[in-house]
Amino acid sequence: MSNLCRITKFKKKNFISKVERSSESLSLIHYDIGDLEFIQTRGGQKYYIIFIDNCIRYCYTYLLIHKDEAFKMFKYYKNEVKNHLNKKIKTIKII
Repeated sequence: MSNLCRITKFKKKNFISKVERSSESLSLIHYDIGDLEFIQTRGGQKYYIIFIDNCIRYCYTYLLIHKDEAFKMFKYYKNEVKNHLNKKIKTIKII
């Protein structure tokens, strides 16, 4: 099958949709929750949540013991960036 693709010069299509970079900080925040896969920290955290500002590409990462702590960490992140930048988050999107 791979020889057929080389012969006919088929190219694999990119399935990831492109998101335009926003022009204002905190107008779009991407987030994702991940597993540390068999690695556990000294505090017992097994998961992480990451928030990425689409404009400036600045990342915040928090460690979680359980996935249900994600909303608590989002509220903590929201308050932290509100205090630093004096702005509110407009849109949040999962990666």
